[in-house]
Amino acid sequence: MTRIFAASTLSLVLLAGCATGTANKVSPYSVYTPPKVGTVLEYTAYAAGEPDLNLKQVVVESGSDYALYANVSEMGKQPAEEDFFLEFSGVYWQVCGDVMPSASERQSLQTLWPIQQGNSTILSGTDLAGKPIPVDVSVVSTKISEDIGFGALPAFDVKTTFDVPETTTFIPELSVASRIEWGVPGTENYAGYDQLVSVTQATAGQYEDYVSFGKSRCLPAALR
Repeated sequence: MTRIFAASTLSLVLLAGCATGTANKVSPYSVYTPPKVGTVLEYTAYAAGEPDLNLKQVVVESGSDYALYANVSEMGKQPAEEDFFLEFSGVYWQVCGDVMPSASERQSLQTLWPIQQGNSTILSGTDLAGKPIPVDVSVVSTKISEDIGFGALPAFDVKTTFDVPETTTFIPELSVASRIEWGVPGTENYAGYDQLVSVTQATAGQYEDYVSFGKSRCLPAALR
């Protein structure tokens, strides 16, 4: 399991010289900064401890508290809703077409910043059968991440708990997730993890189809 598969032309002004969102901050944990439009992430998905798939995502839109990602197919497949997901405040994500956090829930996610271990909030959600189920979003640790080839960078782990917990390592200085654990290692529900291997920048128009589809179909009115 992976969020890579759970799920207008790029402006020269937006893309030229863009890098992932960084800002001068007192602390890297102080304020959420979304990744810039055109940021391209590549992950390796691991199952049973072995590399399984190579995965690519591109940021097609972002705002003060969200980023809209497209999972990019290398096979020329036309974009579909399940290829997109919205990530809110770097701590919670939802696949395009699913029920998005309400305005008050988005605000509660924003209040997890400044990031501190123990910060948490409860969102409303549903299980696979459509039954209401609370979703617990909690910061479980802050740390220095040194396992992805970008040097020693401050990071934090956020756990989202509903049917099966997911733990995401987010690096504020890169504005992206470096690792996503699907379930709890050592348990029968563990499905492996996705590991970030590169962060690059798209050229204008490179992902035109994904940008136009995502912005028209996957941004709730409140985000437009």
